[in-house]
Amino acid sequence: MRELNKEWAVFTAIEPLRLYGVDVTPEMLANMLQAQGGVFALISAEGGGIFENIGRYTDKGGMEIYLNGFSGDRVCVDRKSSGSIVIERPIINILAPCQPIVVADMFSDRQKAGRGLLSRILFVKCLSRVGSRKPTGQPMNERVKTNYHTLCGNVLNGLDKGDLVFDDDAFAEYCNFFNEIEQKLTPDTGELEFMSEWAGKLPGSMARLAGLIHCIAAFEQGKNPLTTKISKADTQNAITLAKYFLAHAKSIYTERVEPEELVHAKYLWRRMLKLGDGASKSQIYHATKNYKKGAFILDDSLSMLIEHGYIAATEHYISGKPKTVYRINELAKFSTFGTFTPENATNCTKCTLNVGSEITVSALVGDSDNPFTD
Repeated sequence: MRELNKEWAVFTAIEPLRLYGVDVTPEMLANMLQAQGGVFALISAEGGGIFENIGRYTDKGGMEIYLNGFSGDRVCVDRKSSGSIVIERPIINILAPCQPIVVADMFSDRQKAGRGLLSRILFVKCLSRVGSRKPTGQPMNERVKTNYHTLCGNVLNGLDKGDLVFDDDAFAEYCNFFNEIEQKLTPDTGELEFMSEWAGKLPGSMARLAGLIHCIAAFEQGKNPLTTKISKADTQNAITLAKYFLAHAKSIYTERVEPEELVHAKYLWRRMLKLGDGASKSQIYHATKNYKKGAFILDDSLSMLIEHGYIAATEHYISGKPKTVYRINELAKFSTFGTFTPENATNCTKCTLNVGSEITVSALVGDSDNPFTD
Protein backbone atom coordinates (compact mmCIF):
# COMPACT_ATOMS: atom_id res chain seq x y z
CA MET A 1 0.00 0.00 0.00
CA ARG A 2 2.87 2.35 0.79
CA GLU A 3 4.29 1.82 -2.69
CA LEU A 4 0.91 2.50 -4.27
CA ASN A 5 0.62 5.73 -2.32
CA LYS A 6 4.03 6.83 -3.64
CA GLU A 7 2.97 6.07 -7.20
CA TRP A 8 -0.30 7.93 -6.72
CA ALA A 9 1.55 11.01 -5.40
CA VAL A 10 3.41 11.42 -8.71
CA PHE A 11 0.58 10.21 -10.91
CA THR A 12 -0.40 12.57 -13.74
CA ALA A 13 -3.67 12.01 -15.50
CA ILE A 14 -3.41 11.66 -19.27
CA GLU A 15 -5.86 14.02 -20.89
CA PRO A 16 -7.38 13.20 -24.30
CA LEU A 17 -5.80 15.17 -27.13
CA ARG A 18 -7.70 18.35 -27.86
CA LEU A 19 -6.28 20.63 -30.53
CA TYR A 20 -8.69 23.54 -30.46
CA GLY A 21 -11.83 25.04 -28.96
CA VAL A 22 -14.45 27.57 -30.02
CA ASP A 23 -16.45 29.03 -27.15
CA VAL A 24 -13.83 29.08 -24.37
CA THR A 25 -13.71 31.51 -21.45
CA PRO A 26 -10.30 32.84 -20.31
CA GLU A 27 -10.48 30.78 -17.10
CA MET A 28 -11.31 27.59 -19.01
CA LEU A 29 -8.58 28.42 -21.53
CA ALA A 30 -6.02 28.18 -18.73
CA ASN A 31 -7.35 24.73 -17.86
CA MET A 32 -7.20 23.63 -21.50
CA LEU A 33 -3.63 24.90 -21.84
CA GLN A 34 -2.58 22.97 -18.76
CA ALA A 35 -4.26 19.78 -20.00
CA GLN A 36 -2.72 20.06 -23.48
CA GLY A 37 0.85 20.76 -22.49
CA GLY A 38 0.66 24.54 -22.86
CA VAL A 39 -0.51 24.58 -26.49
CA PHE A 40 -4.06 25.32 -27.60
CA ALA A 41 -5.90 26.97 -30.48
CA LEU A 42 -9.13 28.91 -30.78
CA ILE A 43 -10.70 28.38 -34.20
CA SER A 44 -14.12 29.45 -35.35
CA ALA A 45 -15.80 30.05 -38.67
CA GLU A 46 -17.59 32.96 -36.98
CA GLY A 47 -14.79 34.59 -35.04
CA GLY A 48 -16.92 37.15 -33.28
CA GLY A 49 -17.61 34.79 -30.39
CA ILE A 50 -13.90 34.36 -29.66
CA PHE A 51 -13.31 38.10 -29.35
CA GLU A 52 -16.50 38.60 -27.36
CA ASN A 53 -15.17 36.14 -24.77
CA ILE A 54 -11.91 38.07 -24.61
CA GLY A 55 -13.69 41.33 -23.89
CA ARG A 56 -16.37 39.91 -21.62
CA TYR A 57 -14.00 39.04 -18.80
CA THR A 58 -11.43 41.84 -18.94
CA ASP A 59 -12.57 43.22 -15.59
CA LYS A 60 -11.31 39.95 -14.06
CA GLY A 61 -7.91 40.11 -15.71
CA GLY A 62 -8.90 37.80 -18.55
CA MET A 63 -6.84 39.65 -21.18
CA GLU A 64 -3.44 38.57 -19.84
CA ILE A 65 -3.67 34.94 -20.87
CA TYR A 66 -4.18 35.92 -24.53
CA LEU A 67 -1.30 38.40 -24.46
CA ASN A 68 1.00 35.94 -22.71
CA GLY A 69 -0.02 33.20 -25.13
CA PHE A 70 1.35 35.33 -27.96
CA SER A 71 4.74 36.04 -26.41
CA GLY A 72 5.18 32.76 -24.51
CA ASP A 73 5.30 34.50 -21.13
CA ARG A 74 4.53 32.51 -18.02
CA VAL A 75 0.85 32.15 -17.10
CA CYS A 76 -0.11 31.90 -13.42
CA VAL A 77 -3.79 31.55 -12.52
CA ASP A 78 -4.89 31.16 -8.91
CA ARG A 79 -8.56 30.49 -8.26
CA LYS A 80 -10.21 29.39 -5.04
CA SER A 81 -12.52 27.06 -6.94
CA SER A 82 -9.99 25.44 -9.28
CA GLY A 83 -6.67 25.88 -7.50
CA SER A 84 -3.44 27.07 -9.09
CA ILE A 85 -2.38 26.69 -12.71
CA VAL A 86 1.16 27.48 -13.88
CA ILE A 87 2.12 27.26 -17.57
CA GLU A 88 5.72 28.11 -18.35
CA ARG A 89 5.66 28.74 -22.10
CA PRO A 90 2.07 28.94 -23.32
CA ILE A 91 1.25 28.99 -27.02
CA ILE A 92 -2.19 30.22 -28.09
CA ASN A 93 -3.19 30.33 -31.75
CA ILE A 94 -6.32 32.13 -32.93
CA LEU A 95 -7.86 31.65 -36.37
CA ALA A 96 -11.05 33.65 -36.65
CA PRO A 97 -12.74 34.60 -39.92
CA CYS A 98 -15.16 37.34 -38.94
CA GLN A 99 -17.39 40.06 -40.33
CA PRO A 100 -16.07 43.63 -40.74
CA ILE A 101 -18.33 44.77 -37.89
CA VAL A 102 -16.37 42.53 -35.49
CA VAL A 103 -13.09 44.18 -36.48
CA ALA A 104 -14.67 47.63 -36.15
CA ASP A 105 -15.90 46.75 -32.65
CA MET A 106 -12.41 45.62 -31.65
CA PHE A 107 -10.88 48.89 -32.80
CA SER A 108 -13.42 50.83 -30.72
CA ASP A 109 -12.80 48.64 -27.64
CA ARG A 110 -10.29 50.47 -25.42
CA GLN A 111 -9.19 47.26 -23.70
CA LYS A 112 -8.40 45.35 -26.89
CA ALA A 113 -6.81 48.30 -28.68
CA GLY A 114 -5.08 49.90 -25.71
CA ARG A 115 -3.56 46.75 -24.24
CA GLY A 116 -2.09 45.50 -27.49
CA LEU A 117 -4.38 42.66 -28.56
CA LEU A 118 -4.99 44.20 -31.99
CA SER A 119 -1.28 44.71 -32.61
CA ARG A 120 -0.75 40.96 -32.22
CA ILE A 121 -3.23 40.00 -34.96
CA LEU A 122 -2.28 39.35 -38.58
CA PHE A 123 -5.17 40.66 -40.67
CA VAL A 124 -6.38 39.50 -44.06
CA LYS A 125 -9.04 41.69 -45.63
CA CYS A 126 -11.05 39.66 -48.14
CA LEU A 127 -12.88 41.19 -51.04
CA SER A 128 -16.56 40.35 -51.28
CA ARG A 129 -17.41 37.90 -54.06
CA VAL A 130 -21.09 38.73 -53.99
CA GLY A 131 -22.26 39.17 -57.58
CA SER A 132 -19.68 36.78 -59.03
CA ARG A 133 -20.30 33.61 -57.01
CA LYS A 134 -21.08 30.25 -58.60
CA PRO A 135 -23.70 27.77 -57.36
CA THR A 136 -21.10 25.00 -56.93
CA GLY A 137 -17.50 25.11 -55.77
CA GLN A 138 -14.42 23.18 -56.78
CA PRO A 139 -13.63 20.20 -54.51
CA MET A 140 -10.26 20.15 -52.83
CA ASN A 141 -7.54 18.57 -54.90
CA GLU A 142 -6.94 15.03 -53.64
CA ARG A 143 -3.18 15.43 -53.74
CA VAL A 144 -3.40 18.57 -51.63
CA LYS A 145 -5.74 16.84 -49.17
CA THR A 146 -3.42 13.82 -48.85
CA ASN A 147 -0.32 15.96 -48.39
CA TYR A 148 -2.09 18.07 -45.76
CA HIS A 149 -3.22 15.01 -43.78
CA THR A 150 0.30 13.56 -43.98
CA LEU A 151 1.78 16.85 -42.77
CA CYS A 152 -0.62 17.02 -39.83
CA GLY A 153 0.27 13.45 -38.89
CA ASN A 154 4.00 14.20 -39.04
CA VAL A 155 3.52 17.30 -36.89
CA LEU A 156 1.56 15.45 -34.22
CA ASN A 157 3.90 12.45 -34.20
CA GLY A 158 7.01 14.60 -34.06
CA LEU A 159 5.64 17.24 -31.70
CA ASP A 160 8.37 18.44 -29.37
CA LYS A 161 9.40 21.65 -27.65
CA GLY A 162 12.62 23.51 -28.26
CA ASP A 163 14.17 26.63 -29.72
CA LEU A 164 14.34 27.41 -33.43
CA VAL A 165 17.47 29.26 -34.50
CA PHE A 166 18.28 31.39 -37.57
CA ASP A 167 21.42 30.57 -39.52
CA ASP A 168 23.74 33.53 -40.15
CA ASP A 169 22.28 34.46 -43.54
CA ALA A 170 18.72 34.16 -42.26
CA PHE A 171 19.52 36.37 -39.27
CA ALA A 172 20.97 38.99 -41.60
CA GLU A 173 17.68 38.95 -43.56
CA TYR A 174 15.77 39.40 -40.29
CA CYS A 175 17.95 42.36 -39.28
CA ASN A 176 17.48 44.03 -42.66
CA PHE A 177 13.72 43.64 -42.41
CA PHE A 178 13.71 44.92 -38.82
CA ASN A 179 15.65 48.04 -39.85
CA GLU A 180 13.39 48.60 -42.85
CA ILE A 181 10.28 48.60 -40.67
CA GLU A 182 11.89 50.57 -37.84
CA GLN A 183 12.76 53.47 -40.16
CA LYS A 184 9.10 53.72 -41.13
CA LEU A 185 8.03 54.12 -37.51
CA THR A 186 9.72 57.50 -36.98
CA PRO A 187 7.30 59.81 -35.11
CA ASP A 188 5.55 62.42 -37.32
CA THR A 189 7.38 61.48 -40.53
CA GLY A 190 7.33 57.67 -40.70
CA GLU A 191 5.14 55.96 -43.27
CA LEU A 192 3.85 53.50 -40.65
CA GLU A 193 3.75 55.89 -37.69
CA PHE A 194 -0.06 55.90 -37.75
CA MET A 195 -0.10 52.15 -37.00
CA SER A 196 3.16 51.93 -35.06
CA GLU A 197 1.91 49.51 -32.40
CA TRP A 198 0.99 46.90 -35.02
CA ALA A 199 3.94 47.54 -37.34
CA GLY A 200 6.36 47.53 -34.40
CA LYS A 201 5.50 43.87 -33.79
CA LEU A 202 5.75 42.89 -37.47
CA PRO A 203 9.44 41.81 -37.38
CA GLY A 204 8.60 39.47 -34.51
CA SER A 205 5.62 38.13 -36.42
CA MET A 206 7.84 37.61 -39.44
CA ALA A 207 10.26 35.56 -37.31
CA ARG A 208 7.34 33.38 -36.19
CA LEU A 209 6.31 32.89 -39.82
CA ALA A 210 9.87 31.90 -40.70
CA GLY A 211 9.78 29.33 -37.90
CA LEU A 212 6.49 27.90 -39.16
CA ILE A 213 7.77 27.67 -42.74
CA HIS A 214 10.92 25.96 -41.49
CA CYS A 215 8.90 23.44 -39.44
CA ILE A 216 6.53 22.64 -42.30
CA ALA A 217 9.43 22.04 -44.68
CA ALA A 218 11.12 19.74 -42.15
CA PHE A 219 7.96 17.76 -41.35
CA GLU A 220 7.20 17.33 -45.06
CA GLN A 221 10.57 15.61 -45.33
CA GLY A 222 10.01 13.57 -42.17
CA LYS A 223 12.76 15.46 -40.30
CA ASN A 224 12.95 17.07 -36.86
CA PRO A 225 12.95 20.89 -37.32
CA LEU A 226 14.90 21.31 -34.08
CA THR A 227 17.98 19.65 -35.58
CA THR A 228 18.42 22.25 -38.35
CA LYS A 229 18.42 26.05 -38.48
CA ILE A 230 16.00 28.40 -40.19
CA SER A 231 17.41 29.13 -43.64
CA LYS A 232 17.72 32.33 -45.64
CA ALA A 233 15.11 31.04 -48.11
CA ASP A 234 12.65 30.35 -45.28
CA THR A 235 13.18 33.87 -43.96
CA GLN A 236 12.75 35.48 -47.38
CA ASN A 237 9.47 33.62 -47.82
CA ALA A 238 8.39 34.81 -44.37
CA ILE A 239 9.23 38.41 -45.31
CA THR A 240 7.06 38.07 -48.41
CA LEU A 241 4.19 36.89 -46.20
CA ALA A 242 4.84 39.66 -43.66
CA LYS A 243 4.59 42.31 -46.38
CA TYR A 244 1.36 40.70 -47.56
CA PHE A 245 -0.11 41.00 -44.06
CA LEU A 246 1.26 44.55 -43.80
CA ALA A 247 -0.63 45.62 -46.91
CA HIS A 248 -3.88 44.27 -45.48
CA ALA A 249 -3.27 45.81 -42.05
CA LYS A 250 -2.56 49.20 -43.64
CA SER A 251 -5.89 49.03 -45.45
CA ILE A 252 -7.75 48.19 -42.24
CA TYR A 253 -5.94 50.76 -40.10
CA THR A 254 -6.34 53.47 -42.75
CA GLU A 255 -10.11 53.06 -42.59
CA ARG A 256 -10.03 53.70 -38.86
CA VAL A 257 -7.33 56.31 -38.38
CA GLU A 258 -7.99 59.94 -37.62
CA PRO A 259 -8.60 62.42 -40.45
CA GLU A 260 -5.39 63.84 -41.91
CA GLU A 261 -6.17 67.37 -40.75
CA LEU A 262 -6.53 66.07 -37.19
CA VAL A 263 -3.15 64.32 -37.41
CA HIS A 264 -1.59 67.59 -38.57
CA ALA A 265 -3.23 69.55 -35.76
CA LYS A 266 -1.93 67.09 -33.17
CA TYR A 267 1.56 67.38 -34.59
CA LEU A 268 1.38 71.17 -34.45
CA TRP A 269 0.14 71.00 -30.85
CA ARG A 270 3.17 68.93 -29.82
CA ARG A 271 5.52 71.35 -31.55
CA MET A 272 3.90 74.37 -29.91
CA LEU A 273 4.24 72.80 -26.48
CA LYS A 274 7.98 72.52 -27.15
CA LEU A 275 8.18 76.11 -28.41
CA GLY A 276 6.36 77.39 -25.35
CA ASP A 277 3.77 80.08 -24.77
CA GLY A 278 3.86 83.19 -26.95
CA ALA A 279 5.52 81.76 -30.06
CA SER A 280 5.26 83.80 -33.23
CA LYS A 281 4.06 82.46 -36.54
CA SER A 282 7.58 82.71 -37.92
CA GLN A 283 8.93 80.59 -35.08
CA ILE A 284 6.17 78.02 -35.60
CA TYR A 285 6.84 77.91 -39.34
CA HIS A 286 10.55 77.21 -38.86
CA ALA A 287 9.77 74.51 -36.29
CA THR A 288 7.41 72.70 -38.69
CA LYS A 289 8.82 73.44 -42.15
CA ASN A 290 10.18 69.91 -42.67
CA TYR A 291 6.96 68.15 -41.69
CA LYS A 292 5.07 66.50 -44.59
CA LYS A 293 5.72 69.15 -47.20
CA GLY A 294 2.80 69.67 -49.53
CA ALA A 295 0.30 68.07 -47.16
CA PHE A 296 0.69 70.16 -44.03
CA ILE A 297 -0.92 73.62 -44.20
CA LEU A 298 0.12 75.64 -41.16
CA ASP A 299 -2.77 78.12 -41.23
CA ASP A 300 -5.36 75.31 -41.31
CA SER A 301 -3.85 73.56 -38.31
CA LEU A 302 -3.53 76.83 -36.38
CA SER A 303 -7.18 77.57 -37.11
CA MET A 304 -8.22 74.14 -35.83
CA LEU A 305 -6.30 74.57 -32.57
CA ILE A 306 -7.82 78.03 -32.11
CA GLU A 307 -11.33 76.84 -32.93
CA HIS A 308 -11.19 74.12 -30.31
CA GLY A 309 -9.63 76.18 -27.57
CA TYR A 310 -6.06 74.91 -27.40
CA ILE A 311 -4.43 78.20 -28.40
CA ALA A 312 -5.41 81.82 -29.00
CA ALA A 313 -3.90 84.40 -31.37
CA THR A 314 -3.15 87.70 -29.62
CA GLU A 315 -1.53 90.97 -30.72
CA HIS A 316 1.81 91.79 -29.17
CA TYR A 317 3.36 95.20 -29.83
CA ILE A 318 7.07 95.55 -30.51
CA SER A 319 8.36 99.09 -31.13
CA GLY A 320 4.78 100.17 -31.70
CA LYS A 321 4.18 97.54 -34.37
CA PRO A 322 1.65 94.76 -33.83
CA LYS A 323 2.88 91.18 -34.00
CA THR A 324 0.71 88.09 -33.71
CA VAL A 325 1.77 85.58 -31.08
CA TYR A 326 0.04 82.39 -30.01
CA ARG A 327 -0.85 81.77 -26.39
CA ILE A 328 -1.30 78.24 -25.06
CA ASN A 329 -4.40 77.43 -23.05
CA GLU A 330 -3.20 76.65 -19.53
CA LEU A 331 -5.97 74.11 -19.00
CA ALA A 332 -4.77 72.15 -22.02
CA LYS A 333 -1.07 72.89 -21.66
CA PHE A 334 -0.17 69.47 -20.32
CA SER A 335 -2.71 67.63 -22.42
CA THR A 336 -1.72 65.09 -25.05
CA PHE A 337 -5.19 64.86 -26.55
CA GLY A 338 -6.77 62.59 -23.99
CA THR A 339 -4.75 62.52 -20.79
CA PHE A 340 -5.98 65.76 -19.23
CA THR A 341 -9.49 66.50 -18.06
CA PRO A 342 -9.97 69.33 -15.51
CA GLU A 343 -12.72 68.25 -13.17
CA ASN A 344 -13.79 71.66 -11.90
CA ALA A 345 -13.72 73.71 -15.10
CA THR A 346 -16.77 75.94 -15.50
CA ASN A 347 -18.12 77.88 -18.49
CA CYS A 348 -16.17 75.57 -20.77
CA THR A 349 -16.37 74.45 -24.36
CA LYS A 350 -15.74 70.92 -25.53
CA CYS A 351 -12.46 70.30 -27.26
CA THR A 352 -13.41 67.96 -30.07
CA LEU A 353 -9.89 67.42 -31.39
CA ASN A 354 -9.65 64.29 -29.27
CA VAL A 355 -11.26 61.42 -31.17
CA GLY A 356 -13.05 58.90 -28.99
CA SER A 357 -13.22 60.98 -25.83
CA GLU A 358 -13.46 64.65 -24.99
CA ILE A 359 -11.16 67.11 -23.28
CA THR A 360 -12.80 70.05 -21.58
CA VAL A 361 -10.91 73.31 -21.85
CA SER A 362 -11.83 76.85 -20.94
CA ALA A 363 -11.65 79.17 -23.91
CA LEU A 364 -14.30 81.83 -23.35
CA VAL A 365 -13.38 85.42 -24.03
CA GLY A 366 -14.34 87.59 -21.07
CA ASP A 367 -14.26 84.74 -18.58
CA SER A 368 -12.65 85.89 -15.35
CA ASP A 369 -10.68 82.65 -15.33
CA ASN A 370 -9.74 82.91 -19.01
CA PRO A 371 -6.33 81.23 -19.27
CA PHE A 372 -5.32 83.51 -22.15
CA THR A 373 -5.41 86.66 -20.02
CA ASP A 374 -2.29 87.83 -18.23
